[in-house]
Amino acid sequence: QVKSKEGLVAKTQFLSGVEAIEVGQLVQESIRVLDRNLNLNLALDADLNRIERVDATSALNNITAINSIIVAKEQNADCSIGKIVTEEDPQASDSEIERQSFAYGLYSPGGYLIDKTIGVNNEAVKVAVERLRPQFDNLLATKWLELTANEFSSQIKVNASVLTPEIKAPLWQRRTQISPATVAPSKKSLFSSTPLTPEADRSLPLLAKGTEIGLNLDNIDSRQLHAVIFSIDSDCNVYALYTPAQSANAEGAVQLQDIAIASQTALAIPAAENSWKWKVSESPGINTIHIVLSTQPFSETLKAFANQQNFKLDQQQVLNVTNPIAVIKAVMQDLHNTSSVATKLLPNEDVYALDVNSWATLKFVYEVSNAQQPIVSS
Repeated sequence: QVKSKEGLVAKTQFLSGVEAIEVGQLVQESIRVLDRNLNLNLALDADLNRIERVDATSALNNITAINSIIVAKEQNADCSIGKIVTEEDPQASDSEIERQSFAYGLYSPGGYLIDKTIGVNNEAVKVAVERLRPQFDNLLATKWLELTANEFSSQIKVNASVLTPEIKAPLWQRRTQISPATVAPSKKSLFSSTPLTPEADRSLPLLAKGTEIGLNLDNIDSRQLHAVIFSIDSDCNVYALYTPAQSANAEGAVQLQDIAIASQTALAIPAAENSWKWKVSESPGINTIHIVLSTQPFSETLKAFANQQNFKLDQQQVLNVTNPIAVIKAVMQDLHNTSSVATKLLPNEDVYALDVNSWATLKFVYEVSNAQQPIVSS
């Protein structure tokens, strides 16, 4: 059991019944433990002056999604607040630069400006922080989803493929490592686990904005699987790509049902008979899809979906998730409940404990282009 970690060095202790491990012996994740109070680490860009830093820090103390405020480039940050000069005078002197018009915006961990987070000229930093509150919630929800990714350790057998109507063969595929291989790996794989940028690696799948896509889930496990599927666009908006179906019980009350995939069967999303279409974002940039699977239904997640004002019980839909923190906490609670990890293995009760035998999260990353052609890939 890992007790602490610094960089790539971990301090561990043997669990009951384990006396030693040998050099070369395989060590594989079994249970993942995550602090329930995990939030965002936010950096303040060096361009902010002392007064701006003080005002921003004061305002950020009221944002529940923020865990700590750090110095940019000195520590790892989940996002950062910086200035964007909106009316730059190339002839301005050093004393005049401070008086140039600017706006505040939010940057991703890789240093990319999140386009729709830019405010109005000469906005007060406290106003900017409050304006960015929804983006902080979206970024925190995304952070949690990233922390559930486990295709290399999950013991659930499942394959997922993304397709378009124009190209019948799968554009790209993900699978848990325990699953039988469906395609031979190429020398330049589309599935690199290394973070990619458009400039760094053109193997990142590239789709034109508005391209219609679909998802195939192939359950090759011996158990029925349940799924919730999320998409995050380049503006940090969170979507549930395929919301639950509904049915009525004997008393006539509406009951929500999550996506269920029987053992040894496949499911297409959206189904051929559905009228709604799943299209990639109109905003260019990096997009992700997270497919979260469990051996038990997502009962708490369904309740969180149903609590949204824009949720429609009478139809399947691509849902803009307006309560991302409530939804992601419900997802984590469902995975925790399904895992049923022994209390003696937990450091305290204020954690989520996830068993690799009970869940799998597969992640797709692609880039949306402004181009009008159906699809470009290299």
